[in-house]
Amino acid sequence: MAKAKKKAEVLSPSEITKQLKASGKELFEAKMKNKLGQLSNPLVIRKMRKDIARLETMKTQVQAK
Repeated sequence: MAKAKKKAEVLSPSEITKQLKASGKELFEAKMKNKLGQLSNPLVIRKMRKDIARLETMKTQVQAK
């Protein structure tokens, strides 16, 4: 979690938005692979969702400043 806070201080809102879009694409692809049975570790989806939530939180905190 400490790493996430450091990243928030370094990233601008536009960079966070770019990362959110990329993470969203990755999540979609992982979900599709999971449905097709091609994903070796379905717990990756949970980690991706949490990472996206952290990015959303960082974005909100940066915009509030």
